Amino acid sequence: MSFVEITKNYKPKIDKELDMFFKKYQDRFSDPFFRFCYGLIRTYSKNGKRLRPIGTMLSYFASGKIDKKIILPALSIELLQSHSLILDDIMDEDEFRRGKKTIYQSMKEYFIENYGEESYEGSLFSKKSNKYATSFGMMLGNIVLILSELAVIDSEFPDSYKIKALRAINLADEIIYHGQMKDIDMETHQNITETDYLMMIERKTSVFFGMALQIGSILAGDDESKSNLYYEFGKTAALSFQIQDDIIDIVGKKGHQVGSDIRKGKRTLLYIKSLELSNEYQKKDLIKYYGKNHDETVKRIIQIMQDTGSINYCKKLANLKNNKAKKILEKINMSNEHKIIFRDMTDFMLNRSA
Repeated sequence: MSFVEITKNYKPKIDKELDMFFKKYQDRFSDPFFRFCYGLIRTYSKNGKRLRPIGTMLSYFASGKIDKKIILPALSIELLQSHSLILDDIMDEDEFRRGKKTIYQSMKEYFIENYGEESYEGSLFSKKSNKYATSFGMMLGNIVLILSELAVIDSEFPDSYKIKALRAINLADEIIYHGQMKDIDMETHQNITETDYLMMIERKTSVFFGMALQIGSILAGDDESKSNLYYEFGKTAALSFQIQDDIIDIVGKKGHQVGSDIRKGKRTLLYIKSLELSNEYQKKDLIKYYGKNHDETVKRIIQIMQDTGSINYCKKLANLKNNKAKKILEKINMSNEHKIIFRDMTDFMLNRSA
């Protein structure tokens, strides 16, 4: 069975379990407002690719386990991802995620519909709807974080395994925040290097996937050295995933406008290499037009990325990370059948177009 077939098989099961998980906590409330709020995060968490919880399940099964009790703690990884994205949406001021309204945007519309809009002179906000939406976005994001820990705590594994898993999750979550801090800070600088960028995405996104595989191994009872190999393998494979994600933004389908990173002025590796490889005239246009939300200027930036060879450079780098991940995979003791699945997973992450 290929990795694509596995995702088609497991994704509906994870979707169902996740929806039931949210329903369980939503049904505790009779208050319509709390039910509404929990309903928002329930809806927000639908339609993800579920690659991380699937990775958790695969590393668990690769150790010879066949029971289904891994599904609940695997949800923890997806919930942690939702927590991260809810806060990320606020920081990026995004109104939509996966084609649906973000928590921030939904709460803003709720406020305006029920209380109307009102301007005021605050130290952070000028509209009450923005203050309300941001406050609730942060609180609901933190509630999802709490639920992610409960998914591990309520699972059927020995307490010693759950403690190890929660420790690994918390350590990874701290590193993810470090990556987000670097990402925001990098938006204020022009002279960002490739090393800066790779360090940022490793912390912000790659560690997440490494941790997902590590958790499955921990809950399977593997020793620390094996769990750490899963972490390194997943982290390295996810680097190719993120580099490919940046490429998809300008040539593929990500559920939003082509060149959304360009429009937002995000310092991607494509931008960094284009600056490095551009001539005087190209560099002038890059600096002038990058971050502008106009179709023609976005086309100009993409053309420069093509002409300077930065797109090809990023494709080659993603391939290098993919091959490095496969070398780490060979060090992990598992059946050939499972190794084939994990190799297929790394290729899927590299070659996807959406």
